[in-house]
Amino acid sequence: MNKPTPGSWVYLRSEPNLWTVGFYAPDGKWNPESDHNVQEEAARRVAWLNGGAVADREILEDRLSVMNDLRTALAKLEAK
Repeated sequence: MNKPTPGSWVYLRSEPNLWTVGFYAPDGKWNPESDHNVQEEAARRVAWLNGGAVADREILEDRLSVMNDLRTALAKLEAK
C-alpha cells in the first residue's frame, strides 16, 4: 500500500473494530490523532481535518434531519 502525501490526514484500521486517524510525517513516522469505533466517523474526521467542506455539509444535513424529526414529534404531541 502506498503511503499518502506527508502531512495529509488519513485513517487506517488499527484493530479489528478500531480506526485511527493521523498523518505520516515527512520522515515516514505515523502520528495518530484520534481513534474511532465506526469507520464513517474516522472518515468524517479525516475530511474535516483535510478541509472540511464535505464533512461540514454532512454534519449539517444530519442535524437538520434530527431537528425535523423533533418538530414532527412535537407537532404530534401538541395535536393530542
